[in-house]
Amino acid sequence: MYAVAKLTRAEYADYLQHLLDLDKEARYRRFATFVRDEVIAEHVRQLTNDDAVFGCYAPGPRLVGAAVVKTFERQDGTREGEIGISVHQDARGKGIGRKLIHRALLWCRTHDVKALHTACITSNQEMANLAKSVGAKLHYSEGFLEGAITLDPCDLSDHMLEVVADNHGMAEHNMLQAQAALSKMLEMAFAPTRFMMMSLPVAETDAEDTPAFRR
Repeated sequence: MYAVAKLTRAEYADYLQHLLDLDKEARYRRFATFVRDEVIAEHVRQLTNDDAVFGCYAPGPRLVGAAVVKTFERQDGTREGEIGISVHQDARGKGIGRKLIHRALLWCRTHDVKALHTACITSNQEMANLAKSVGAKLHYSEGFLEGAITLDPCDLSDHMLEVVADNHGMAEHNMLQAQAALSKMLEMAFAPTRFMMMSLPVAETDAEDTPAFRR
């Protein structure tokens, strides 16, 4: 089970750890360059209350995917955003990126973001296909594929869907945490029993007293 939820500021530590856990290739796919740990930490520190981070939790719970939307204003006051998506190397091919981008688009519509920009290296066909699947018109520019998704105006149903998505994501995340806590409790409860069984002395038996040696 995967839980997709909007992260609170306190949960940005999970986002940071997720990025730090990415291998060299995954970091390059996410940032289009090879970045050091301190650069990643600064990226997380610079997120503001106008931005949004969405995480996909796997059992553990462990953050295996994330989407961040950084917003900005045009000179005419129009609010737009840029999206970046990362998926842990052992969690690819499971539809996590699709879940994250749809959740991010819903948030953009309810927060007056008129367009969502995306860019990726040309070899990152997964991200390119994901962007095109939600309407992005991509074009080649100096080694990158860039594009924008024009968002439909928000209506009441979008706000209702976001409330449902928030509650559902929170419930599933809480369930993963409860499962992890229960698993840990059971492991601790049975640990002494296993230790005692391993520590029980084995009775010594005279080989001649065993059935195989009786006349």
